[in-house]
Amino acid sequence: MLASMPLRFPERVGRGVQILKHYPWSQIALRVANVAAAKLRPSRRIGSIPMGAVTLPATSQTVKLATLICRSRAEHPSHQQCDLGRCLFVLLNEPVTLEKDARFEPHAVSQLSHLWRFQFQYHEFLITQIVSNRWEAAQEFLEAWLDAHRPEEVKRRDDAWHPYCISRRIVAWIWILLLSQQQNDSLGTELTAKLLKSIAQQCEYLRANLEVDLGGNHLIENASALAIAGGVLDCSQASTWLEVASRVLSKELPKQVLPCGEHFELSPMYHCQILANLLRIKICCPEHQPIQCTVDRYIQPMYQFLNRILHPDGEIPLLSDSVFHEAPSVAEIRQCVELAGFEGAAKGCGEQHVADIVGSYRLYRTPRLSVIGDFGPVAATNLPAHGHCDLFGLEASVETQRWIVDSGNYNYSGDSMRAYCRSSIAHNVVAVDDQNQANVWSKFRMGNRPKILDLKHGSEANWVWSCGSHDGYRDSGIDKVQRVLATDGDTLACFDFGHSLNETNSKNLCGYLHFHPSLDVSAVALSDQPVFQFALQLGGVRRVVTIAAESCSLQDGWYCPEFGRRERTTVIRYLGQPNMIFGWVLHEIDNATHLVCDKSKLAITMSDQSRFIWRAT
Repeated sequence: MLASMPLRFPERVGRGVQILKHYPWSQIALRVANVAAAKLRPSRRIGSIPMGAVTLPATSQTVKLATLICRSRAEHPSHQQCDLGRCLFVLLNEPVTLEKDARFEPHAVSQLSHLWRFQFQYHEFLITQIVSNRWEAAQEFLEAWLDAHRPEEVKRRDDAWHPYCISRRIVAWIWILLLSQQQNDSLGTELTAKLLKSIAQQCEYLRANLEVDLGGNHLIENASALAIAGGVLDCSQASTWLEVASRVLSKELPKQVLPCGEHFELSPMYHCQILANLLRIKICCPEHQPIQCTVDRYIQPMYQFLNRILHPDGEIPLLSDSVFHEAPSVAEIRQCVELAGFEGAAKGCGEQHVADIVGSYRLYRTPRLSVIGDFGPVAATNLPAHGHCDLFGLEASVETQRWIVDSGNYNYSGDSMRAYCRSSIAHNVVAVDDQNQANVWSKFRMGNRPKILDLKHGSEANWVWSCGSHDGYRDSGIDKVQRVLATDGDTLACFDFGHSLNETNSKNLCGYLHFHPSLDVSAVALSDQPVFQFALQLGGVRRVVTIAAESCSLQDGWYCPEFGRRERTTVIRYLGQPNMIFGWVLHEIDNATHLVCDKSKLAITMSDQSRFIWRAT
């Protein structure tokens, strides 16, 4: 675990300077204004929000959308454990039992994490209840929630009326209401009317309190909620919500979707969240041409990008702040693409190449090996909240199983697990003396970060390779760390070189190789140190990793595939010295490797006569 130490005044000032350097002044000013308003008027209420008649006309498309979303979300492993009758809520894999009469009192959940409290207010766990036909339990919960969160009585700073919670909750309510209509109004006409009125009130509040100070996926989530509500509800304010949503989407999507189709926060999970929202908007707003034109422009590149970065198991890599079961699944997204009739989105999605470049990712795929190398920035320049110290990290699957994995993400709390998951030692990268590539702190802060100095790619005989360098450890005397990633289809090689102008630099370059918890890792005794070998096995599939390094050891690490879930896993930590190539080769047992590493040249010779040579520059 990584412990946090109290900061001295100069360090605090330094972090402040780093924030000012990377964030736009306009964004800082908006954030300061919002925080100041909350501090100066902590007891300010939401206030009365008058509403006229509100109805929810169902169409075949919106009903189909609600059905497929609810069926998909009902499979959420954490939400399936909730028991509303016992007031047991299992969110983020953390079970909490609340007192029924006090479950909506702020003090009841005040000691729980910020994200847990937000999840409680999303109400997405109710979907599992209604799909399991527990309508009465859901009805009782919603009645009690409405009574406890009247806008005239709720404080603005309360979680219940936070713009992001509103955005997630009203959309969940819409799917539940659509299913209720199809099942003989299972929620009852009185509760349905109350919910529709509350949705309209929450939309009005959301419209006036968009998260422009945070931007990123939060702002897209706000706009998506307004667009979906405006597209499916029949009320006098619906057209206003649509116009606001259209304005936000047309302004934000060109900034937030990169030319390659990737969401700019560089997290596959949030990419899925944004793409799913655009598909839902397309289905729910068929008559609003400006919105249709806007989302159509981005669905296809985002969908193609997603399909190109998937592992053979059909799921996303766990890079940056990515976990399973939080964002809509790949399967759900594909169903939405089909429902939306967006034929263009599928164009080119089935294409696979042995070597591929998708934005900043380098992809290598054969039937026996699939590799994704991340050669892009560690975070969005002015929104690094979900960035990790993982520059030049990678994941790899052998046949259809994940073998080399990223650590994923355990939580969004400012604790040691959050620090670990964001740190360089939690990723398949090289760290100088185990220090981070970037300056990260708190839950979402990132100051100085490594600059990518050069990227190259090419081929040699039957090998394809990518190479890059960064300056993340210049303060440690390592002018640049260079990495080459190469494969001949069945063999994967990864080597690093730390350039130092000081020939007496005694820093340790620490490489990390994280394996899936299901993988068996055992050392193989060799006499020709400093070459080390480890036998790897998963099921009936076996491989060997051969490592050229000064020293090598097995350590425990964490694998966090879901929020609140962590598993012990095996990590190989291998050490190199400045101005000396070191690294590893993953290969088949019957295809032995011979490695020659010196101060600037790497030569890999396989027993099948495959050969790769690389020179550090």
